[in-house]
Parts: sequence; structure tokens; C-alpha cells
Amino acid sequence: MLAFLGFRATPFVTSLLAIGELVTDKLPKTPSRLVPPQFGARMLMGALTGAAIGVSHEHLLMGVLAGIVGSILGTLAGSKARATAARLFGRDLPAALLEDVVAIALVFLALH
Repeated sequence: MLAFLGFRATPFVTSLLAIGELVTDKLPKTPSRLVPPQFGARMLMGALTGAAIGVSHEHLLMGVLAGIVGSILGTLAGSKARATAARLFGRDLPAALLEDVVAIALVFLALH
């Protein structure tokens, strides 16, 4: 099921997708992360990531559940934090860039 994560091309494909998300997130016409398609995609990616981590520790179901819960909490908290920062900055772009820096730092912290 998760064998594709071990393919040589997977890190390159997922990196390109992540870069694409970083860019499109800044565009004014990008829909809110809280609308069902975007929220569902975030939950799906959280489940996939959780499954990959969980299966490596022989806890697939716990990994999936943790990934889903983490994606929900991250989506809601990130949206609220970005909206608050945008109000403080008076514009969305600085808030979006700050959100990216915080998200990347949290990834490095989680992986460490």
C-alpha cells in the first residue's frame, strides 16, 4: 500500500508538490484551506503521513488516526494564526510567509 514511498522519484515528486503548494497558497484566488476539498485533502495527506510513520513502528491505525487529528488541528490553528497575523500586518502576504517559516521549522523540530 505504501510501497510507492520507497521509489526513487517519490522525494522529488513530493518536493515539487510542496513547492507548488507554497506558491499557490500565496495567490489571491486560492480557496480557503477550510473549504471541504482543501480540508479533505489535508486530512488525506495527514492520514498518509501518519500511516507511513505508524507502519514503520507497527502501529498503522494509531499512525493514521494521529495523522488525521494532527492535520485537523494544524489546519484550524494555522488558519486562525494566519488570519490574526494578517490583521496585525494589514496584509496577508507577510502572514503567509511567516506561516511558511513556522511550518517548516515545526517539520524540522518534529523530525529531530
